[in-house]
Amino acid sequence: MRLVDLCPYGVFPPRSGGHRLVHHTSFCLGLRHEVWVFAMGLRRSDGLRLRSFVQRPGGRYVEYRHVTPLTLLSYLRRRRTGLPPLRASSVLRWTAPDVLKHRLAAADVVQVETPWQFAFARATASCPIVLVEQNAEAQLLAARSVSRRLVALATRLERAALLEADAVIFLSPEDRTAVTDAYGLVRRDLYTCGVGVDTETFQPALDAERAAAKAALGVVGPVALFAGSWHLPNRSALAAVRIIAARTPGWTFLVVGSVGRPADSAGRVRVTGAVDDVLPFLRAADVALNPMTEGGGVNLKVPEYLAMGLPVVTTRFGMRGLDIADVVEVAEVNDFPAAIGRLAAAPARRARGAAARRVAQTGFGWEAIAAAREAIYCELIARRARVVG
Repeated sequence: MRLVDLCPYGVFPPRSGGHRLVHHTSFCLGLRHEVWVFAMGLRRSDGLRLRSFVQRPGGRYVEYRHVTPLTLLSYLRRRRTGLPPLRASSVLRWTAPDVLKHRLAAADVVQVETPWQFAFARATASCPIVLVEQNAEAQLLAARSVSRRLVALATRLERAALLEADAVIFLSPEDRTAVTDAYGLVRRDLYTCGVGVDTETFQPALDAERAAAKAALGVVGPVALFAGSWHLPNRSALAAVRIIAARTPGWTFLVVGSVGRPADSAGRVRVTGAVDDVLPFLRAADVALNPMTEGGGVNLKVPEYLAMGLPVVTTRFGMRGLDIADVVEVAEVNDFPAAIGRLAAAPARRARGAAARRVAQTGFGWEAIAAAREAIYCELIARRARVVG
């Protein structure tokens, strides 16, 4: 099978939840099929590049990173606003390289990671097209201080993609219900495929490793960690971390990732900014936090916390799409200090952490996620063959 995946952001090496979702499913599928990921633009960690480039993470999985002056300008503008690339299809109509057009012409299936590139794919490819709804996109924008004009554009693009796709994959039942209700969708080819975690990479730290990680960071005492990329719902969660920290004496609160900048550090809240590797920070943590109250999709940070064997305190909203209520502390943001207090004793943390690790190992394998998607692709290919035949 020849799969082309259109993605509005760079994927490899994966540094955030969205990156890991695309990377790990592509890696697993690339062991059996030809997977060509067409990713647009740069990321904060890429440095300045002015030309497109190719990466080969493994197997038959290739990432082609599309970089032009126009995509660079789009990236720089959206880096300030946090808005998605709503006009990605228009950009591709002007800048699509011949290699993309050839790949689309030869593909057995095209997958589009968000609605923004769908119009270009539909106009260019003749094979089945699968839309992956990573979030309830228009609803996510409508919940922010975004102009009605942009929300209307997002709604129009999302509705068209949902209606014209040959199949739609959601990450959580909650998003599937929200989107189908919002647009009145009545169709059979809607699927829910969850998320996974690399349990070989994300492994619990031994006590000596945790102590060494804290020493390397210059941290003393218990540490509560929140990890996130520059994403508007994560920014709201960062504000919540500050409130929680003010009411939780004795703890250091470590905020890791591009959600914030080192200059945002204050008091017992330490913000790292973008990092090359989140693992040293996860090893330093005693408790992991997910005070999310808005957004869509699934918070992939939570399975990673679980795989590290960390006790997790999360809002109910923050664990949507994840059947983990029996191994995490579920609380409203105002109640996070009390929940953290219940995990102050090392035996309580160890018990929660061991249960979390077991759930990650048994319930969140990327290969199972990739296999579920593979079955969808094969059915679409077979269906198209029956029609053509």
